[in-house]
Amino acid sequence: MGRFFDIVKQIVPFWSTNNNKKRSESEQSKIKTIEYESQRVSFKFLIAAILMFTFQVFLASGASIEFIIPDLPAPIPFNSGRAFHINLSVFWPLLGIIGGVYYIIPEEVGYDTNIKIANIQFWLTIVTLLLIYGSLSLGFTTGREYLEALLPFKILIALSLIIFFINILLTLLKRKITEWHPTMIGLVVGVFFSIIMYIPSMLTYKNIAMDEFFKFWTVHIWVESTLELIIASVIASILLMMTGVERKTVERWYYVEVFLVILTGFLGVGHHYFWIGAPHWWLYIGMIFGALQIVPVFFLVYTAFKSVKRQNMKTTNDLTFKYLWATVLWNLVGAGILGFIMTWPSINQYTHGTEMVSLHGHLALFGTYGFLTLTLFYFILPQWQRTKNLSMKKGNIAFWLLNSGLALMGISLFVAGVIQSYLLRYVGIEFTKVRELLVPYMIGRTLGGLIFAGGAIIIGWDLISNLLFKKSIP
Repeated sequence: MGRFFDIVKQIVPFWSTNNNKKRSESEQSKIKTIEYESQRVSFKFLIAAILMFTFQVFLASGASIEFIIPDLPAPIPFNSGRAFHINLSVFWPLLGIIGGVYYIIPEEVGYDTNIKIANIQFWLTIVTLLLIYGSLSLGFTTGREYLEALLPFKILIALSLIIFFINILLTLLKRKITEWHPTMIGLVVGVFFSIIMYIPSMLTYKNIAMDEFFKFWTVHIWVESTLELIIASVIASILLMMTGVERKTVERWYYVEVFLVILTGFLGVGHHYFWIGAPHWWLYIGMIFGALQIVPVFFLVYTAFKSVKRQNMKTTNDLTFKYLWATVLWNLVGAGILGFIMTWPSINQYTHGTEMVSLHGHLALFGTYGFLTLTLFYFILPQWQRTKNLSMKKGNIAFWLLNSGLALMGISLFVAGVIQSYLLRYVGIEFTKVRELLVPYMIGRTLGGLIFAGGAIIIGWDLISNLLFKKSIP
């Protein structure tokens, strides 16, 4: 425990706005500057990501009210709104992560990426996403949970990822730095498998067990494994830029993390197969390797703590580091601890299909990818003249609103999930009656969502006001 409190004491200065080492907003925005022209491509990806994020919170807040008042009239039916929400929650962080890669890759290899190819990919992705959202809002869907987008749009997303992979690979082959950094290898492997693991989303099967089996290749391996490889490279590079820590210190654990992400990600998907009619031995594979998925998260935490300790808490951007810590924290809680608990079949048979799953999904997805995108946003966007006046003060307010809202929403869903699991699966009360009993906790979820939305709106409005109303300096 003494070791734990030593770490906490080191973290505390980051969370204090009165830190004596805090720089002024103008100083923070000038510390890091764009060194490669192609890094500017990352601006548009991150801007699009934050605008979609801001829009999503309005949609999610409205949808959460329907858990309290089911018969409330809505312009979009709940099933279409849910599909819209899920696709938004996956694709806006994907845009942010791609933007982060376009920023870090020139720094890693000492060479610009192809700007024309990157711009083609950007517009292809944006147009495709708008088509997906538009079609879902009109009720055009495949009817497959999490994979609702129509096949032509999925093909276009895959094409965007292929263009992305080609651009990254060409940049690595033309690199000026002769050494192959582990972050480079992990990045290109992650991007390659993000294409391969997206393909199952295009396939359908008449047998529902087979359809569910391959659906989770996309839901779990694509989102939670291949993208995890990419963000591991991004986080490692951001730590190197912000703290100045020796590369070997970060890369020492990066190898371990990448290996564990691949191993546990591909076999840990088995915990989705418990109740879909798959062979019985998936219970053991899913239980063992699903539980081991907490290990890569642990190494992510350890790497962050180690980097901070060696640099004595000195960074180039305190706000960015706050959001990075939030990424680590919610990754540990949402993906790690909750995922570990829900992996065991003896627990999963009660929690499966309850609000516990919603809790795990919200904390893990936004905690891992959402906060990372905001980390990249506050690290990269102040380097652009159009957005160099992003308010660090507003960013801090948004930070606390996002975290407190997510915490309240998480606590409400946890209590609701435990009660629901007990009443539904153990006592045997009918589903709709249990749902009525959960309304007080759904109110807590909605309040948490509104607080969270307040943080998102502050970030979105700060971005929009900088883009529209503040003059850029040539």
